[in-house]
Amino acid sequence: MAVDDEPSYYVHEHAGDVVLIEVDEDIVETPIGKFSASYVNATAALNADYPLSYVFDATQTILDMHTALYKGWKLSPAAQRAGRLDCVSEWTNVLYLDRLEIGEAWRGNRYGLAAMLGLMHHLQMGAGAVILKAFPLDFEHGGSNWGKGPEDFRKAQQKLMRYYKHMGFQRVGRSDYMIRSTDWPLPVISI
Repeated sequence: MAVDDEPSYYVHEHAGDVVLIEVDEDIVETPIGKFSASYVNATAALNADYPLSYVFDATQTILDMHTALYKGWKLSPAAQRAGRLDCVSEWTNVLYLDRLEIGEAWRGNRYGLAAMLGLMHHLQMGAGAVILKAFPLDFEHGGSNWGKGPEDFRKAQQKLMRYYKHMGFQRVGRSDYMIRSTDWPLPVISI
């Protein structure tokens, strides 16, 4: 067993503010949103004979992702086809982008894509895939679209999925999840 017998030893969580940095005569940093992501180090867990079932059960978010995308301990055929990830298995480390929220006043300027690019650039090292759940946050309880019908949600989700495709993400079957291989070059985003 590993020195640390906690699943959190193999799940590295990252969270913080999305900050817009403007350089003029001075450097101005403006918080425009929030993010959270989890890096699942499956390789280290397996090398330490630590049960992957414990690792993927470390948080509800990771468990939901695992349940939706994996069949046993391998990515489901739909996930492999979507991400063209034939070699992804239980040994593959995964970056799960849990939340990227850009404040309403800052939307429409591609800041979300730039923030996602920065997150992947800094956090995906060693991962075989990056996974996210396309969920329009405006539909969360208290959001500006809370209480609207399923058709409005579906349209907003499809728009969000088209947005994520700019970063190379592919939808996994009919699920809410999207996947991207880290072997693909990161796109250039201009804002």
